[in-house]
Amino acid sequence: MSDNQLQHNKNESGIALIISIMIIAVIVSFTTDLILKSQVDFELVVASRDNIRAEFAAESALNLGKFLVVADLAVDLASKQQLKKEPVDSSGDLWAKINGFPISNDPKTFKDYLQVLKIAIPVTDKFSAQLRELPGEFQVEVEDESSKINVNFAAQGFAKEMIALMNALSSCPAEQEYLKEKNIEFEPIIYRIKDWVDDNVRAEAKSNYGSEDDPYIKNDEKYSAKNAPFDSLDELMLVDGWNEELHTIFSPYLTVFPIQKSSSEKPQLNLNTVPKALLGCLFPAAKLECNKKYHEKFIELEEEPSALATSKKEIAGILKDVFCNNSKDEKSKNYQKVFTTRSNTFRIKATAEVGSQTRSIEAVISRQIPNPSKKITNSSKYLYWKKI
Repeated sequence: MSDNQLQHNKNESGIALIISIMIIAVIVSFTTDLILKSQVDFELVVASRDNIRAEFAAESALNLGKFLVVADLAVDLASKQQLKKEPVDSSGDLWAKINGFPISNDPKTFKDYLQVLKIAIPVTDKFSAQLRELPGEFQVEVEDESSKINVNFAAQGFAKEMIALMNALSSCPAEQEYLKEKNIEFEPIIYRIKDWVDDNVRAEAKSNYGSEDDPYIKNDEKYSAKNAPFDSLDELMLVDGWNEELHTIFSPYLTVFPIQKSSSEKPQLNLNTVPKALLGCLFPAAKLECNKKYHEKFIELEEEPSALATSKKEIAGILKDVFCNNSKDEKSKNYQKVFTTRSNTFRIKATAEVGSQTRSIEAVISRQIPNPSKKITNSSKYLYWKKI
């Protein structure tokens, strides 16, 4: 065999080897892509399945919260009928005990949960087996909307109450420090909130505007004051001067529910569920003259959750004894009469986690006593609903 033929055969062998390597590389690359795609598709299917499960679990959690709110009313009504005791709503109620407690498919966790609620239900082996089939876990938070300042008070002729309460809120130490640091005049914003919801077109002098619409016609997208109640708390962002930072700081203490339908529906704050911090701002003397009584009372309530006041008659006494409130005090007299011991509007936040998927639902419900003559057939109705 000549040298040329030998060299030719070597060249052909080299080319064949290169082609073989390229084919193997293509096959390996194809196989790798196929495996990767299959893995991604599998993870997407699992994520989609868990997302659906989490959504249904969140709805179940919401239903549980709604059930406890309605069940609490039934217990109150039975107590009123049998014990002749006026019902009250407080942090010691059934709906409040569920807050923050994770409910999972672990029977032991569920038993602990029942003990917290003081519900004597036997957890049988059959029930435990069914419980283990539940995917993931969920938790429920129930808030009393009557524990917050309703910015819609001014829509039905209770502007003085809303303005006084908002001014008191802005006097809280942290809030006051923030407003001072940012050089924000809060009182004019309060009056613009009032102008937004009241049913007239006259601007309040303290709003710093000559017309209710002046702050809004200067915007690129011109609009006017609503002159009607807020439909949601996010609508505050439309009010001149209100921004995201203010919303983050103040919104936990505010609500728009229930939306009053007439001036006969008086604004109310449930003394038993208003946060301690907010009460301290509404009645500054509580941290001064009544400091010891004030703190001792709330320590007592933390150890054994119950009501501050159990009737309208008790409210005045509690305000005087625990908060050192003077009924003639100029700063608080505009909101002394808004306090009550009852609530019927609640915000329920339900969150479920299955695998890597988390779904949340937030709703506001109003509980009611069914009355066929008034065409009230359900024990509750939704005022707000949002999936997150």
